[in-house]
Amino acid sequence: MEVIRFDECNVNMGPPDGMTEEEVETIPVHVGKFENGMPCTTVCLKLSDAELAEVQRTGVVWLQLMTPRMPPIYMSVLKPFEEPQPEKAPACGSLVMPEAGAPFHCGDAGTADGEVRLCDPCKARQPGGG
Repeated sequence: MEVIRFDECNVNMGPPDGMTEEEVETIPVHVGKFENGMPCTTVCLKLSDAELAEVQRTGVVWLQLMTPRMPPIYMSVLKPFEEPQPEKAPACGSLVMPEAGAPFHCGDAGTADGEVRLCDPCKARQPGGG
């Protein structure tokens, strides 16, 4: 995975005390607060084609932290700085393998009239429950 810079980055976070740049590289992050006032540091990771293929195969991502405790974390495929459209929840883009028909990505136009096809979890997030 590659750490990538995004428009909202406001800090270059260097290694923690006692570690060097060779051990932990400086990364671009956004430091701010959640709506409830709790501190929040956001980083964006881009998966390689091989990593995407492995996620598609296994459906999992592993997270390891250099700490003896697991702090509260939030992981998402959606950019946290963009407000979802109030009339429609965003599609996740995951590959859907229906029992009948061709595979599709959640959010793709599925018909000639442009109807958007969604996975079941995204349908459930829509106003009215899909």
